[in-house]
Amino acid sequence: MEEVYSSGDLAKVYRAIFKAMEEITDIMRYEPISKTTSVNDFGETQLNLDKETDEIIYKNLKESGVVYSACSEESCHPTVLNEDGVYIVTFDPLDGSSIVDVSFAVGSIFGIWPKIDLIGASCREMVAACLGVYGTKSVAIVYDSEKDQIDELAYRRFGTEKKWVITNTNLKIAEDASTFAPGNLTVIKELPGYKHAIDWYIDNGKKLRYSGGMAPDCYHMFVKGEGVFLYPGIKERKIAKLRVLFECAPIAFLVEKAGGMATDGHIPILDTVVDSYEMRCPVYMGSKNDIDKIDDFIKQAEDAGEQ
Repeated sequence: MEEVYSSGDLAKVYRAIFKAMEEITDIMRYEPISKTTSVNDFGETQLNLDKETDEIIYKNLKESGVVYSACSEESCHPTVLNEDGVYIVTFDPLDGSSIVDVSFAVGSIFGIWPKIDLIGASCREMVAACLGVYGTKSVAIVYDSEKDQIDELAYRRFGTEKKWVITNTNLKIAEDASTFAPGNLTVIKELPGYKHAIDWYIDNGKKLRYSGGMAPDCYHMFVKGEGVFLYPGIKERKIAKLRVLFECAPIAFLVEKAGGMATDGHIPILDTVVDSYEMRCPVYMGSKNDIDKIDDFIKQAEDAGEQ
């Protein structure tokens, strides 16, 4: 597995992420799920798994010795972990909390940044990212900074030993999609541009692939080599659902590195300048030609005064 990592301190960050994913794999398999009486920084009621996965990741990032600070969807303001650290990690410890109780695949999302002030920073400052998924197997989509490519790893058992192995290298997302994963369909009456896009997919016989989780649905795009994941904002960007630092920007980073496109309907997500740790944005990502078409649908609706 060594060759998938960058050298030096970045390698230590990746190792910490994979060690955390190993621990999370175990609790996902064997721990009962229950609601707690606590809420996260966004006011959402937490599951026991939300809290435990968050704690596991913070612990491993601290033990890496090279992560200066981290913040997550469960605790969105930075926690200093190592005064001499050189990286910042933003993460969603358990993406898919609403579907974990029915045993759908869920995941963890990580963005790796240099030691900078994230407020006021462009998302293009990010240097690496990882998308982990816990399903029938535990897998990850990882950016190899030395080869400038996206690889897939799987956590496997060899006799009594468990380890991560590279299963696919240099993953690419084709320019045209045959599958689509449309989230938040309840807003199509308020967002005609989004409705036009969904109608186009249906009229053209595209295949629906939507599980209700951003992590597994985006993982599908990388492994199948095509597709789109869509999650619009409601009327305006500031009340969109998905968080820039913890979900949108890290996956947008991976999508672009695989040759795909990721926008908020107007600009590339990676061109977003972070204005708060709570910042959210609409998401349209995947096969480039499809995202161009969706952005056109949105612009046409706006120009016509429909939204």
